[in-house]
Amino acid sequence: MTIDLNVLKASIDATPMGMAVTALLSQGKPVNHIVTDADTGESYTSHNGGPFERSHAWVEAIVNGTEYRDPGELNPLIKRTAACSPTAKRQHDARVLSMLEYLITYYRRDLTNHVGFNRTCRELVAHLTDAHIRQKLKACATNYDRWDLLIEHVVSSLDPNV
Repeated sequence: MTIDLNVLKASIDATPMGMAVTALLSQGKPVNHIVTDADTGESYTSHNGGPFERSHAWVEAIVNGTEYRDPGELNPLIKRTAACSPTAKRQHDARVLSMLEYLITYYRRDLTNHVGFNRTCRELVAHLTDAHIRQKLKACATNYDRWDLLIEHVVSSLDPNV
């Protein structure tokens, strides 16, 4: 589903709640307005009467009553000592794959229906110990940067328009 955020804002502004928000804003009070797409669960936030933009993942999780998973808490790079243990590697890879799928679902839900989605994610996770991939990820300053790099790889692999 494609949402024209300007049309969404105009339709909300015309409701009693929208008019109440406008009144609060005219009094100088800060107001955040969140709407959720009931079909997809995607949430959009308007800060102080501004345009609606996709809500942060933790806001969306709160609105939908789902779990927020912070990618900053999981390093997609496994420690070399843990990589030597088949059990530890399997568990780490499962957590990384799950997080990757979670992030792609948030940022590019449309790609989860791509015929190559599962294979692309699994193969990427399987190759995270490859020297050249490991080197690129180690060069990133934070786990968030590492996840951004992995998301970019999946998106560029599956979206012909990127």
